[in-house]
Amino acid sequence: GKVAPSFVFEDVLPTLTKKATTYITERARESQKPFFLYLPLTGPHTPWLPIRKFEGKSAAGIYGDFVAMVDDVIGQVTDTLRQQGLDKNTLLVLTSDNGAHWTPEDRARYPHRANAWWRGQKADIHDAGHRIPFLARWPGRIAPGTVSGQLTCLTDLFATAAEINGIPLKPNEAEDSFSFLSAATGQPPKSPARASVVHHSAQGMFAIRRNKWKLAEGLGSGGFTEPQKESPAPGGPTGQLYNLMADPAESDNLYLRNPAKVAELTAELNTIRNNGRSRG
Repeated sequence: GKVAPSFVFEDVLPTLTKKATTYITERARESQKPFFLYLPLTGPHTPWLPIRKFEGKSAAGIYGDFVAMVDDVIGQVTDTLRQQGLDKNTLLVLTSDNGAHWTPEDRARYPHRANAWWRGQKADIHDAGHRIPFLARWPGRIAPGTVSGQLTCLTDLFATAAEINGIPLKPNEAEDSFSFLSAATGQPPKSPARASVVHHSAQGMFAIRRNKWKLAEGLGSGGFTEPQKESPAPGGPTGQLYNLMADPAESDNLYLRNPAKVAELTAELNTIRNNGRSRG
């Protein structure tokens, strides 16, 4: 589309960073009241435009260089919190909306593994499309080095923020949100934890995850990775079932060998789909 004459793509991320650090500084000086800052970064999404000081820094191509620039942005934000004396009582959350756009060609060319050992990439139904980094820092509330195996989704930030502020949710509010505050802080839970999560690929293939099991309703990646779609072979599986604890790389499709689990997860997915909610 059209771009304003004054708009410079390379300046977007630095400008957002400056706005964020300025906001934090102003709030620290003007008031002792709590504040909320939502900082949706443009990186490392396309267009990949690292500024000159980061070019060639990552040894993982232009994408890696842009990720290095994003790391620096996060560092500037955390430095500002510390400089303003806010780092000890501020909950800082870093996350992403999907897995990395890291193609098979990238994996062959660079030793870097943007999606670790998970299968696929951004937009795929496979786990690399939906497993995301989620880091939280809250001195005095979240112990350093805490790791939780609790299943969570970004929709859970709503219920978690509500619990932090002592706000009970009504049955018709955030019906797909579950607080994970207890998983982060180690305190006794005040509400049920998330039991399953539903997600879908870029082309609309749905999957459900419960405990160690994951069921996808079709074959192929459903996203960017080839083959995007596969037609079932005669007598073959029509979907994908994986035990992610035993097989995190999703290499062994158990769809035909565990029909009971397929039926169970399909029924749960349909219930959530028909009711339009996961909670309540």
